[in-house]
Amino acid sequence: EWDSDTGYLDIDVEITPMGDYSGDSFILTGALHVYRQSNATKLSANMFRVSDKDYTASAVTLEESDIDTDVKYEIIPGSYKKNINAGTASVQVQGLEEYGGIATLKFKILKSDFSE
Repeated sequence: EWDSDTGYLDIDVEITPMGDYSGDSFILTGALHVYRQSNATKLSANMFRVSDKDYTASAVTLEESDIDTDVKYEIIPGSYKKNINAGTASVQVQGLEEYGGIATLKFKILKSDFSE
């Protein structure tokens, strides 16, 4: 049942083995905190400040400390683009909790004596 004051939805999920798997089915019960997209703050790249990164001769990824923001987000796995050579790279982030949507963050990979 949806509680519009708290944003919580009580759920039951039944897990039943199928195919080559056997065993008893079981039910997980809990509460799911849901933010309605219409109430969410739309995510935007200008909500983030991303540090430049040094060239490493392999794929450059961002750490939490590379991103300055007050937004709750997660990096979308597999969304990095052009993140190997020096130049401008990008990654997509998805808003969490009261933030909705997806934003593309750009960051620079700085040339070094070893870059191509």
